[in-house]
Amino acid sequence: MLHCNIPMTPRGQLTRSQIIQAAYHLSVSKGLSALHTRAVAEKAQINIATLHYYFPTKHDLQIELLKWVLTRFATPAGDKPCTLAEELSEPVSWADTDPAMIALWHDFWNLSRTDAEMKKILHDHLAGWRSHLADLLQQSHSSVDATLLLALALGLPIVAATMPESWTPETLQAAVEKWIVNTSPQSGETREEPRP
Repeated sequence: MLHCNIPMTPRGQLTRSQIIQAAYHLSVSKGLSALHTRAVAEKAQINIATLHYYFPTKHDLQIELLKWVLTRFATPAGDKPCTLAEELSEPVSWADTDPAMIALWHDFWNLSRTDAEMKKILHDHLAGWRSHLADLLQQSHSSVDATLLLALALGLPIVAATMPESWTPETLQAAVEKWIVNTSPQSGETREEPRP
């Protein structure tokens, strides 16, 4: 259990942040399975006892690292893209700006298959993103299922990283618009998108 009941001083917050940053850099360079608390302490230039004060177990550190990674993926509410093309362009840009982050995301997904706490955290994050996608779809009066769109959005960074010539903002926008038109009802009716 994390030491949540102890007030965090500015120095403590800095140390905690330093540990998470060190864990992130080690994880993106060697993979999450290679994350060891001794290596993190060494990278953060602290002793192992200090690391264990903030994160008593490796699992505690992994959970906080996952939360930190998800905050980097999240867009503040006031800055959320307001069109579907903008929303889907963001995952594509991750392939250029932080491809290691995408690999780390997939490491966490793999761990979540056997770790209930990680699974819940990822579920809640994706449910929020799905809800946002459903709102964007509703604005365009489309009947496209937001869950399918979420699956598309999750796969876009992988495709953009491996086939960058195929995904530009323009081709992405055209492909998404064509997909939406082809999956919308022909009668002009819309159906209610199920909420998460």
